[in-house]
Order: sequence, then C-alpha cells, then structure tokens
Amino acid sequence: MRPMISASLLNFFINFLLIYIFRNAVAYLL
Repeated sequence: MRPMISASLLNFFINFLLIYIFRNAVAYLL
C-alpha cells in the first residue's frame, strides 16, 4: 500500500471517529 493512500485512509478514519464521538456527546448533553 502506498503511504499516501494509507495516510488518507487514516485521516478519514480519525475524522469519522471525531464526528461520531462529538455527535454522541452532543446527544448525551441534550
């Protein structure tokens, strides 16, 4: 696997996790 693709996948995964946790936190607070 090329490093560029790997880094892009990692970025996508981290962004997805951050959004998921953020939405859960907002729903929990509301």
